[in-house]
Amino acid sequence: MVRELAHYELAAYAAVLTWPIREALIAYRAMMIEAARAAYRHELSMWASIAPHGGKKSEPPPPPPILREVVIRVE
Repeated sequence: MVRELAHYELAAYAAVLTWPIREALIAYRAMMIEAARAAYRHELSMWASIAPHGGKKSEPPPPPPILREVVIRVE
């Protein structure tokens, strides 16, 4: 978790370790949400490009659980 919060920069590890636990967890959750959002956006675009050419009607992929409680931005 420290590595991800420090963006894998060795010099930043010490600074991240001084963060309060609450702040570190909030930052880590934000990173998880952004990663899930990017993965879901990719899944959705793949579905949207393949669905019209399929023989049967298919539903879009459901959002991951972490995004169900977060409003998804459309860009």
